[in-house]
Amino acid sequence: MQLRWSPQKAIYSMPPGQKDVQRRENDYQRLIQEIAPLLEKTDRSVLQAVAQEFTACTLSGRLSVKEMLEQLERTAVLSPNAVKVLQTVCEIVDCREGNQLVSEYLKKYPPYSGRRTHSHSAPAALYPAGGSRSGGAPAVMRGVTPAGARRARLVDFLSSRLGPRFVELGEQMERVSRAELADISSDTSADMVSQARRLLGLFLSRHQSCDGDAEILLVRRLRRIRFNRLADELEIWSADQDRWEDPRDWSEDKRRWRSSESHQHRSPVRIPRAACC
Repeated sequence: MQLRWSPQKAIYSMPPGQKDVQRRENDYQRLIQEIAPLLEKTDRSVLQAVAQEFTACTLSGRLSVKEMLEQLERTAVLSPNAVKVLQTVCEIVDCREGNQLVSEYLKKYPPYSGRRTHSHSAPAALYPAGGSRSGGAPAVMRGVTPAGARRARLVDFLSSRLGPRFVELGEQMERVSRAELADISSDTSADMVSQARRLLGLFLSRHQSCDGDAEILLVRRLRRIRFNRLADELEIWSADQDRWEDPRDWSEDKRRWRSSESHQHRSPVRIPRAACC
């Protein structure tokens, strides 16, 4: 899709502050319309995540397109399969620098060719946020690994519930340094959910074992800081995700955790989106 549209053309005689607001709104709506046909089986929330990150990072002038690529990759919103979406975003705002960087990115990280597999090494793509639909298996886009989709759903699930208390969880993550945590929490331009997403994305990107083990570790960290209600929700959420996996792919630690007495009576049900802790 080749689109030559500049957001500036949609702005007429408005007060300076209102121009900025209107520009953001116009860009956001156009992003939704143009990106939607490029994705299959994808929730609107995914498009919102891309659009919000883009408008917040680039149109405000705080980040270059290169920095935006790096940040989105860290926060699990961007992956090689999603670069085509970003390419369209760059077309929307007529960003030549962005198109060049995206082309270089594609050469360096070709999109996963993809059949669905339980391999944890293949790159993830944009994910359908929220998990399973109508009691069925979690929706997975063509070329997206189940492991990658699950990891992204985990970030979406936890970040929406942690709120300002994500700092307490961050202090218990040995793979995240105090300096990195301070940098995330001091970013006044991002809301709490975005900060929590960044923290979780950073932690998971450094967790080398399977995603089920990462969830076990997160549950233990949540209990350590007495986030017992959220830890319970995460255990149930994790059990719900496990219904669509082959137990033969699990690690020994996860098998022991699943067979323990504390999990035998937990029913894997959907958790409604609600306030944390």
